[in-house]
Amino acid sequence: MSDTAKSIPAFEHLLELFRQLPEVKTPSKTFLGVSRFPHSELACSNILAFFLDPKEEHGFDVLVLKSLLTTVRPDLTTLRLQSVTIKREDRTDSNKSMDLVVLGDSFVVGIENKIYAEVYNPFEEYNKRLDEIAKEHQISEQNIVRILLSLRPEPTNLFGFQPVTYEKFLSIVRNNIGPTIGRADHRWLSFLIDFISTIESLGGLNMDKNFIDFAKANKADLLRLYSSIGDLNEFLHEEVDKVAALIKLPSQGYEGRLKPYENAKGEGDFFHRIYIFANAGQNLKISVETTLYLSRGWTITCWCEDQKRASNWLASHGIIPESTNNGWVYKSFEEQTPIETVKNKFQELLDRIGAAIQQKR
Repeated sequence: MSDTAKSIPAFEHLLELFRQLPEVKTPSKTFLGVSRFPHSELACSNILAFFLDPKEEHGFDVLVLKSLLTTVRPDLTTLRLQSVTIKREDRTDSNKSMDLVVLGDSFVVGIENKIYAEVYNPFEEYNKRLDEIAKEHQISEQNIVRILLSLRPEPTNLFGFQPVTYEKFLSIVRNNIGPTIGRADHRWLSFLIDFISTIESLGGLNMDKNFIDFAKANKADLLRLYSSIGDLNEFLHEEVDKVAALIKLPSQGYEGRLKPYENAKGEGDFFHRIYIFANAGQNLKISVETTLYLSRGWTITCWCEDQKRASNWLASHGIIPESTNNGWVYKSFEEQTPIETVKNKFQELLDRIGAAIQQKR
């Protein structure tokens, strides 16, 4: 009996314990997340500039600015904040730019905003620039505030720039937002909450404490299970690669070579897939695929973003699927089916599509 087989009872017990853990809720999508905004520090700084400005139309007055100052200089929150000026990309003498400068009657705040990029900015030059602004506006040196705003904690020795995490900053905004809701523009309230939720989701995976305790208590079995899952994935890859090695691609109609499908997640099964695009003309590209699923066995399929159009094109050339209950399936086999049998059917589909394309030309 193999070591993996001997471990199956332990794995079954492990999975039973795992099923008893409380379900962890997946964070909801945000509008900014869907728009793929999150990685853009430029967009983030623009949004911050808008909400930091009490005179803007959002109606939150000094909420966001006061919350940010609370993180490093709570004593300044008693000053007159409504008349501040917000400047984006303030330039130094060497043409370097600081993300945000907030200029008040008696204070100035320099903000360097970091989402994912490394902290390598010329903070010494930023510091010099803030000194110049303070002297120009007769602001006391004690009222120069330097902030490095980031997702994760950063080093403290940065020429006076004090690291502030978004987690700390936004938690204060959340705590103080209540009294402002009545006078705020509800459109901008939705956007502010969406911005906060988006930034919080970028802070990394907050691992559930119950699962951490479970992992600590069952570390040895989990490591064996993890290794066995790796072996399973390798087996699926090797079987599909055997099919790929036997395939002879038609000389025309296809783009490149057979490729592995790298994003093997989200289909509710362990699997490995190879595919190649057939160019059927008139901007119609059809992915011709062979997949080995752990639970469903082999499937030979065609997929297209415009599946109806692709299905009609295939049907017009006499290429009919075995089933359409779970996508367009040309042929399916059990997992134990000989490689040669799977290869022959996949080759047949490739040849038929290739011939159809060549006939059109």
